[in-house]
Amino acid sequence: DKTVEKAMSRSPAIQVINHIKNQGKGASIISGIKYATGDIIIIQDADLEYSPCFYPQLLKPIIEENLDIVYGSRFLKQGHPDKMRMSYFLANRFGTSLVNILCGSRLTDVMTCLKVFRIDALKKLNLLSKDFGIDAELTIKAIKAGYRIKDIPITYKARTFKEGKKFKPI
Repeated sequence: DKTVEKAMSRSPAIQVINHIKNQGKGASIISGIKYATGDIIIIQDADLEYSPCFYPQLLKPIIEENLDIVYGSRFLKQGHPDKMRMSYFLANRFGTSLVNILCGSRLTDVMTCLKVFRIDALKKLNLLSKDFGIDAELTIKAIKAGYRIKDIPITYKARTFKEGKKFKPI
């Protein structure tokens, strides 16, 4: 889809980290963390289901409340986001409930693809998942490390397979 070429053409100040062969979402995040130099890192899937317009709201608790992690929750504003397939909704609710039960947390959207971390907290998590399991791993390891995660409501625009949706729940 020419993502790498487009990113590289934007500015010489942007460093593009690219795997020659697709190794999965988790592998991309792990590689990106190694190169990150700022104090805060935003992890967002590039499929346009999440809007960057929420960045200021997600950064605010990191800066003003000295939090380490903030998640953009699709379920705080809308119980069931418009156009989200029921299978995705149920899989997310099940996964989030399972993490909450096992970790004693009260999160609303563990599988959100819009997360903000203080880089020092993120680098301490020793992530291993190379695929979509990275979302659950990030959350579980962060909770076990004692980091508090805050959910912030966001809106979400679900995509169809026709529009390019790739992930299919089992």
